[in-house]
Amino acid sequence: MVKDHLGQIPPGRDVYRTVGRAYLLESIESEVERQNKDIKQCEERIDKLDKQKDYIEKRLTDSEQNLREFVQQHRQSGGGSGGNGGGGP
Repeated sequence: MVKDHLGQIPPGRDVYRTVGRAYLLESIESEVERQNKDIKQCEERIDKLDKQKDYIEKRLTDSEQNLREFVQQHRQSGGGSGGNGGGGP
């Protein structure tokens, strides 16, 4: 059941929730509390993942810029070995 549906059930009644293939009998209050806890944990996880995503995007941007600078410096310095693999006449 979702949290909104739990509010429509008369007070004092118990509800069942699934745990794997079993059902647990719980009070409405404990189920609402459990769902609130799950929501809070999910929101914290989303915040953490957003921060990780921002950090990775920044590192990607920095790496792309460093690669562009490296390629540009390589081209300006004469292109290296001339394309023959660095050996032979």
